[in-house]
Amino acid sequence: MRKLIPAIILFAMLLLQVGITPAFANENSGKSLSAQEVQLANVFSFEQLGYSEKLLIGPFDATTLFFSLPANMKLTSGSSVFLKYALAWSGGSETTSIEGVGGTLLVYFNDELIDTIILNSDSPLEKEIIIPDEALKIVEPDGRNRLRLYLNADVNCRYDNVHTTLLVSKNSQFNLEYEEVAPVADLSALPHPIYQPDSIVPNSALVVIPDMPEAFELQAALTAMAGLGSITNGDLLVSMVTAGQLNEEMVASKHLIFVGLAKNFPSLQVANLPIPLSGSGLALEQGHDEDGVVQIGTSPWSQSNVVLFVGGNSKEAVIKASQAFSTGKIVAVEKPDVSLISTVNPSTQDSVISEDMTFKDLGYESQTMGLFGETYLSYTFYTSPEQAASEGAYIDLVVSHSDLINYEGTGLSVRLNDEVVGGLQLSKETPATLQIKLTPGVIRRGINRLEIISDIIPFFTCYSTDLSSTWVTISETSKIHLPISDQKLSIGDNVNLREFPYMFLGHRNLSDLAFVLAPNDPVSWDYAARVAYYIGAKGSVPLVNLYATYADNIPDEILQKYNLITFGQASKLPFVSKINDLLPAPFKAGSDEAVQPSMQVNYSLLPDSSVGYLQLLPSPWNSDRVILAVLGNNLDGIPMAGTTLMQDDLVARLAGNFAVLYADQVVTTDTRLGVGNESIVGQLPVAVTVTSVPTLTAAPVTEVKIESRPSWILPVFGVVTVGIVGFLVLMLRKEVGSKMPRSDIKPREEDTASPTGKES
Repeated sequence: MRKLIPAIILFAMLLLQVGITPAFANENSGKSLSAQEVQLANVFSFEQLGYSEKLLIGPFDATTLFFSLPANMKLTSGSSVFLKYALAWSGGSETTSIEGVGGTLLVYFNDELIDTIILNSDSPLEKEIIIPDEALKIVEPDGRNRLRLYLNADVNCRYDNVHTTLLVSKNSQFNLEYEEVAPVADLSALPHPIYQPDSIVPNSALVVIPDMPEAFELQAALTAMAGLGSITNGDLLVSMVTAGQLNEEMVASKHLIFVGLAKNFPSLQVANLPIPLSGSGLALEQGHDEDGVVQIGTSPWSQSNVVLFVGGNSKEAVIKASQAFSTGKIVAVEKPDVSLISTVNPSTQDSVISEDMTFKDLGYESQTMGLFGETYLSYTFYTSPEQAASEGAYIDLVVSHSDLINYEGTGLSVRLNDEVVGGLQLSKETPATLQIKLTPGVIRRGINRLEIISDIIPFFTCYSTDLSSTWVTISETSKIHLPISDQKLSIGDNVNLREFPYMFLGHRNLSDLAFVLAPNDPVSWDYAARVAYYIGAKGSVPLVNLYATYADNIPDEILQKYNLITFGQASKLPFVSKINDLLPAPFKAGSDEAVQPSMQVNYSLLPDSSVGYLQLLPSPWNSDRVILAVLGNNLDGIPMAGTTLMQDDLVARLAGNFAVLYADQVVTTDTRLGVGNESIVGQLPVAVTVTSVPTLTAAPVTEVKIESRPSWILPVFGVVTVGIVGFLVLMLRKEVGSKMPRSDIKPREEDTASPTGKES
């Protein structure tokens, strides 16, 4: 038995390692289908569509699920929803009869009631509901479909001891029958068909630039990428390639956005666009040669996707077209698939600074919380450098609410840039206007996010059957007051990597941001474009007006007036040599490996290791501007650095002014704080160790006497050791002797018998 115990333990450990699950577990749990597999199956679980299980509590409660289809798919007859749910129903007595009904579940699809499910102890816990054709034709303005589940358990109101709760499982499913259609080529619908919110399959696109782009063509591409980030809220899978990098899989599976001079895209000449492209450019009418052109058509390589051309026949035309595209609001005058851009004035929005802005001025109408469980509102607003440095800012919230709420548990919490700035306990005497004073430092230059959260609890849940009795409304007349100071908030000396990307959102249109890139470096171009996309998404930029230039030809005006982000390898960026001595970790001449900051122990990377670097410093040309160097010790290191600036979880791990990126590791330090205790790359693949020898000073002589070791310690220690060893030997001999057979014990007769029963 004792021998079996280790085997049993080992078997249990093996079971844990291989992850054996109980027999009743869902065999598909934990698995996620690829977009292609999901499309072929036509079946989508609620969980795949972003649904989080919610417990519906009687008497009245509701939950909502949104989803949309790609532009080339249209729902058809036979689509259905398969609900799986668990019902918890308690109550009833000899004197209280509820006739076996615990409530009803009303199922709405696009505001059409498609079924009413009776909830009782005998009802099945799953049901398939065919979606009527009339409900398939109605969608939200943004193209989404909506499923709303409404629990009506008014029996809970009639009997105090009756309680109904319902849990709709995340394993419920949609079976979506659809047909493929050609995407609608309509510029006024942008970002559709490139992007649909809450899509059942990931939205994806490619921005395509010429093989040998001019600097202004790169600028236009980065402008388009930042604009895409803003108009899609960062929810589009997009990257940038050169025309020569396109392959069959790319053109067959993705929407394509060509940005640049028309003559530089010979492959696009086969596209059926309103204004054809040729080797000499666009065939524009006289007087429109300098107009930017944005046009859209079905892709010649895939009828399921579209191609867009954003550009023109000149530098000015290309930049105007990209800026117009970045707004996501294109006006097509005569045809829905083409627009000519005569003039763009991006500076007008940056020049307007107002001390007082109502929510309506910011584009927000009055919004109500509490209807069907909504308890969160979000607002964004822009702050100029002059306003960010001022004192006396405040927010006037104009609030109204129902008198049927529970005042003991209902209130508002107000957060600004992830910091709590105020709160309000609602009561009958609640003032219509709540003034929240903002302390200096909570407002940041650029884009700020204001959030209002409320826990709305009804006084008595049975007052209303449509969930509209308890509500709190934030009026569009609410106001944000931001005084304008004579002083600017200088960020150069105090900048920190953790402030990315907000350090580059000083101007709402990114008109003080320039990208410095290396020629002939498509990898750096791609990651610069992705970072621009991330900045656009975080800043909700209304119209992008950034600048881009090659590192060997930077105008002096750009150095003096712009924040700079440079991408690539130090040896291929002449610009880096201008700032090398100021970098937190400079580079040796001709080398792409950064010389680490002063550490007590420094290490060198293994020869074949790839790492990325992020280095942040104030601009030597303007103390109110910063420079961010996004570098790699080789081509594989550049994506490591770039990826860190594209993902929220990695950005949150940044700090200081210098970071080394390796795989998913983010190691940071601040060289402005002096010598560090540990090497910044101590956890990375390292080889040669170089230990710096600091200057040592003699310790002061004191009168404290240090006693030597007593002479009797070693002999006593030896005697004790010999005694312990002897005792162990004696015990071992006794143990062995007890297990040996004794000669005076005779064997039993059965022990001497042969296997056949005869004596041996």
